[in-house]
Amino acid sequence: MDLTDYRAETDRMLLRPYTLADLATFHDLHSRPEVARYLPWATRDETASRTALDRHQSLRLGQDGDGVTLAGFDKAGGRLVGEFVLFLRSVQHGGGEIGYVLHPDFSGRGLATEGARHLLELAFEVLGLRRVVARLDARNAASAAVLTRLGMRHEAHLVKNELFKGEWADEDQYAILQSEWHEQFRSGGAGYPRAMVSTSRVTYTVPGIDTDDAEQVIALLQSRLHATNDLQLTLKHVHWNVVGPHFIAVHEMIDPQVDAVRAMADDTAERIATLGGSPKGTPGSLVAERTWDDYSIGRATTQEHLGALDLVYRGVIEETRAAVATISDLDPVTEDMLIGHLEKLELFHWFIRAHLENAGGEIVTSETSTETGAAAAGAGTDH
Repeated sequence: MDLTDYRAETDRMLLRPYTLADLATFHDLHSRPEVARYLPWATRDETASRTALDRHQSLRLGQDGDGVTLAGFDKAGGRLVGEFVLFLRSVQHGGGEIGYVLHPDFSGRGLATEGARHLLELAFEVLGLRRVVARLDARNAASAAVLTRLGMRHEAHLVKNELFKGEWADEDQYAILQSEWHEQFRSGGAGYPRAMVSTSRVTYTVPGIDTDDAEQVIALLQSRLHATNDLQLTLKHVHWNVVGPHFIAVHEMIDPQVDAVRAMADDTAERIATLGGSPKGTPGSLVAERTWDDYSIGRATTQEHLGALDLVYRGVIEETRAAVATISDLDPVTEDMLIGHLEKLELFHWFIRAHLENAGGEIVTSETSTETGAAAAGAGTDH
């Protein structure tokens, strides 16, 4: 199968093969130590990047050992998010292998899961493979979490299996069968949020909207319901774990926002029901369907938590705005509701950022991409 002209789209990315014109962005990714940490190659200089990019111009999957790399580009800004690799390991046995590399600026947003899920779709639905595996350094907990969310089974832990950059390293192996993938998708297993939004088709909805459009709106609303349920718990977690001289002030600032976000969750769930859907608010469905990781900051100062919350609110607001853009042509009532939610979210985000502005008028967390990094940046404004 020749994938030279392959193009695909996920919720937040455009996927296509690399071209030689991508050298600058390719090198930027491959020259980063944090990217190469758990990969079999070291950081690459420009010559090594050019050589590697040349190899990626082979775009056929037909023989054992063939592999194809798809570059994922952010829909919003066009930046390289990462790369997603599918290998054909055995034609006879229908075996494949997936891998992925994510740019650090896009970590913690569920994009690795989103891209890897597309690889499984390509492997099972297009190529008709029977079984797909993934192998990783056992220390790479973030990648293991991605594979678990995809519903892949942890099959083996190999002790000191490979000489890796001068030391013997353990390896974990994950796998999923085509039949298991089909079942995951149909039943809404881990890693398949769009399939999980509705366990049965909408049989009725509000007058003036057809059921297909209603199902699309319900799917988007379910993701917003998970986001608001998660956000209210995260805010209470911060309330319980903030320490330092501004302890009381943070409590007084956060508690009204918790109430506001709870009201957003109620609005969203009731709109799903009004459209003929079944809103899901159980902890299990939230954990299985969400595309983000748990809030990672525990006991910490006011400024550290506010720095991390800046990153949280960035993600919630960006995804809500994307939902508004999609829903605008489908259901103006839902659009108005989400715009109202955005107004409250963005107002509180302003309160957070007011505490993170430095003397030069810059938000100190603006260049961070992880909660720990944002917390560290926020700590620098503590005075």
